[in-house]
Amino acid sequence: MLVMWVRRGPFGRRLAAMRDSQVACATLGMSLARTKLLVFMLSAAMAGLAGALYGGLKGSAGPIDFQMFQSLPILLLAVLGGITTASGALIGGLAFAFLGVLQAHVPSIGGLTFLLTGLGAVSIGRNPNGISFMISQRLRRLFPRFSSETAALPEPVFDEEVERVAASAG
Repeated sequence: MLVMWVRRGPFGRRLAAMRDSQVACATLGMSLARTKLLVFMLSAAMAGLAGALYGGLKGSAGPIDFQMFQSLPILLLAVLGGITTASGALIGGLAFAFLGVLQAHVPSIGGLTFLLTGLGAVSIGRNPNGISFMISQRLRRLFPRFSSETAALPEPVFDEEVERVAASAG
């Protein structure tokens, strides 16, 4: 919820503008160094909170628990879910949890991790925006009335005076 609050606020709009064009942001007077420093501080705080929660879950945590190659599957699943959306990270986390349950119940599938990694690479190649974007696209097709893009715009209401001025000008 905190991530969604930040993304929808003024700081999130600043980050979206910086992602689109850093040159335009610098031209408008936005401090890129300050914004990047704030992003680094926020991501470090989130990583620290996640590490504390992980340590509390396991009872103890050491340097072996935080090796670089152990985080690669989590990154891959986050990208598969949709790295630009919070729902994509949720989908990636659920997939990571489901993989552990699946491997515990079906130990005969030894190369499941490699198979799913290959399928994930193919999925990213077909849809770089991730699974959450694909799901939202299909839901928009199923329920077009909930889509903001297909919502009908209200008819403009003109005053008699505005119509008269427009008629005399044209």
